Amino acid sequence: MTTDIDAQGNPPPYDSTKSPSDLNNHKTGLATGAAEPRYLYYRVFAPDGAIPVKTVFDPANPYVGRITARSVPPPHNVKSLQRCLLNAERFSDPDHLRTDLYQAAGSNYPAGSGESVAIVNPTYGATPETPFALVHKERLMQAETEEVQAIDVSSRCENHPNYVYYRLYTPIGEDTSKESFEPTEPSVGRIEWSFVSPPRSSSSLTHRIAEVEGNPRYRFAEVYQDISAQQELQRLAFKPGNDLGSLESPLVLVQSERRRGLLNRPAKVTRLVYNIEIAPGGCFRGGEVVYTDGVEGWYHKYNCTLRKNDPQHRSAYIDIDYLELLDE
Repeated sequence: MTTDIDAQGNPPPYDSTKSPSDLNNHKTGLATGAAEPRYLYYRVFAPDGAIPVKTVFDPANPYVGRITARSVPPPHNVKSLQRCLLNAERFSDPDHLRTDLYQAAGSNYPAGSGESVAIVNPTYGATPETPFALVHKERLMQAETEEVQAIDVSSRCENHPNYVYYRLYTPIGEDTSKESFEPTEPSVGRIEWSFVSPPRSSSSLTHRIAEVEGNPRYRFAEVYQDISAQQELQRLAFKPGNDLGSLESPLVLVQSERRRGLLNRPAKVTRLVYNIEIAPGGCFRGGEVVYTDGVEGWYHKYNCTLRKNDPQHRSAYIDIDYLELLDE
């Protein structure tokens, strides 16, 4: 009997003559050793959006990968599938602290580690159009970034992408978008909906826009529903087909104002810092978020709610050498 798996266990190359349903309408081979395997499809995301995968099967889309279903060891749950995807992508996350697995890219919450995953007759991940989503909670490490950047994405071509449209502003006026497509509207850009990291919220949206615009200040921009809105959107549950981010009414992103005394710039503590003014514990932990005006050489920690410009705050200070500004 012939097989379509090579000696190294790699899936066969993409065959454009087979539809997604053809690729999965086979015996599983989990017990019988059948020649034609079933596949599980997935995407990978960083906080700033989708990243190309290492198990590309269709040269036209390096952002969707697949593994054979029978490569997932029992018990078939989120944890075992996540381990297999991490291994396929060569990411290190033994305790599953760096990544989450979403049953679908449009899911609002990650799946629980013990949650069952259907492998024999999958509901999710069965086709390239319904992939799982492996999502990194923080930025990739340098070595991982270098590996991702080495993947060729020049052949990517999507015939009918879904777009989110947006308009950019600085605190003093319109900005020019690098993704502008209309000469008379240079501040209006667009991104593909499928590239926004789950859960698709205002935060993941602004992070993706900041990435394509090459401007980190937009990661923490204020988001408004349209140009006439008076209040910032506090929560954006973005789904394709709704009125948010349409061509006729783009979302509006406004860079936060920067000036002395306005403590609204987020920064991450890079190492353990002791400070006797802080209670309880007397320390800032590595990875903790603090806020600053970015002007003084000292930094302010908000109360436990970590809300921007919260008047009910307490002051404590950290030297600049112990911080990484997240908006530059």
